[in-house]
Amino acid sequence: MSSPLNYFGSEFNWAVRQEVHAGASLARRALRKLTRENAKAVIIGGGGLIGQPFFDADISSWTRGQIPTILWGAGHNSHDIYAVDKRQPGFEEYGQLRQFNLVGIRDYNAGFTWVPCPSCMNPRLDERGNSSFGTLFLLHRDLRSDKEMISSIVSQSSDDARIVFNDCSSQAFVEAICSARRIVTNSYHAAYLGTLAKKPVVAIGGGSKMLTLKHQVPIAQTGCWTDAFSEAEVHEAALEECRDANRDFCHRVKALIGNQSKASVRRYVPDPIRERMADELASDRAFPAIVKNRVPKIIHFIFGLSPDFGGKPFNVMHKVAVRSAIEKIKPEEVFFHHHYKPESPSFRDVEGLLSMNKIVIPHEFKGRKLNHFAHKADITRMSILKEMGGIYLDLDTITVKPFDDMLDSSFSIGLQIGHKVDGLCNAVMLAAPNDGFLVDWLNSYERFSDKTWDQFSVQLPYVMWRSGFWTINVQPHDRFHWPSWDDQSMKLMFEENHSFDNAVCHHLWESYSYKKYFVHSDEAGLSDWIRNGRSTYSRLASRYI
Repeated sequence: MSSPLNYFGSEFNWAVRQEVHAGASLARRALRKLTRENAKAVIIGGGGLIGQPFFDADISSWTRGQIPTILWGAGHNSHDIYAVDKRQPGFEEYGQLRQFNLVGIRDYNAGFTWVPCPSCMNPRLDERGNSSFGTLFLLHRDLRSDKEMISSIVSQSSDDARIVFNDCSSQAFVEAICSARRIVTNSYHAAYLGTLAKKPVVAIGGGSKMLTLKHQVPIAQTGCWTDAFSEAEVHEAALEECRDANRDFCHRVKALIGNQSKASVRRYVPDPIRERMADELASDRAFPAIVKNRVPKIIHFIFGLSPDFGGKPFNVMHKVAVRSAIEKIKPEEVFFHHHYKPESPSFRDVEGLLSMNKIVIPHEFKGRKLNHFAHKADITRMSILKEMGGIYLDLDTITVKPFDDMLDSSFSIGLQIGHKVDGLCNAVMLAAPNDGFLVDWLNSYERFSDKTWDQFSVQLPYVMWRSGFWTINVQPHDRFHWPSWDDQSMKLMFEENHSFDNAVCHHLWESYSYKKYFVHSDEAGLSDWIRNGRSTYSRLASRYI
């Protein structure tokens, strides 16, 4: 039931039969044959592939060809991470997926576009029928011979119950789900489809795949599952939400494979909203999930605009900025825009998580020379946001909470406060592509002055906002940029231990903090200082070392 071929066959000229539980060698032979036959794309999916050693080994083989490769609806599946431990898979395990040209995975908030298993398209889910019996125990086939375990699970039920194993036919599987009043399971698809059928579901184990469901089910020990139903929700809108995500992804796939060769498309599509909007304009279908002024969930870092990195080489502070942003924001992609590439140990630790983009340093803008380094950096970051949209972060930040509540605003920026309100600080910005405020702010640089570096970077956007001609989402100073840069504020962050409840990230003011706190004999010494410290920063950063 998990193949998109079953539901979107009329959308494509499919050139390969469905291979169920195909071995790796068979899959390699099939892909080589497709390449010889000039296929437009290869689509790979079906169940729990991420976190499995065979899939880790095969990704490079599957993505090595000259045609686009697409991952549709696969997810994490490690039985070594049991759901009762509440431990999410690490984001490093997903980094390898960037070798694909387009990625949609069933794992929610894992850093890639959420595309749940296509089995949600099964029309039998529309025929929910009446609940003809009480509890359905839909168990993985591996439990079939474990009589003691089955007896322990079933003995807790006080109503009419039925046991079904997941090696039955797909029709019997769905019919059992639709006929039950409630479901107890260690099978991913029983939990997933049971939720779509508006049934309360409790999971008993099941591994990491249960932790990544968007519509969460309570997780219980096999010996005490009955009480967990008090936490089970009925998700009324889940079915249409999952179907919409698959329909939207289908349109993105069609837009992508209009390109005949892999050389003509980027490794992992960087601008999913633009892809979908372009296809929406050519389609009669409405796309309610697409908000045209929404900020794409992609992150931009900029580094290396000078060969000596401004005297501040990429070190542990910058590594923490990258890792904390990925963990908390869970972006679809992280771009590392650079002219000079760093080579430090800390950079090598995170390079595999980044999409590297070498850029040209701007030396002029609209005919005016850019002499000040800060102006070159301003033009670079604003031009990137104008073109792609997304979340820009300086590398002297540490992210502590998600940014999701700001993604629906076309442009967000934070107040900068020293002894008074100084303006709006461009160290953290969120923007939709071609946002009007950002475009007008960027265009104003044709009149910039070198007399004060922050006149156009900090003061001008504040004046524009206060004029009332532009509507933007201005965040209070303690969301992005607090503590400030003075000596007392530096102590609050790097010498004392405090909590700042309103912060989603902290700007570390590298111009002030780097020489005082981040210059050590080597990176190991800096890491030890952070691990062993008792400051606010040590508490927040030590987990990312």
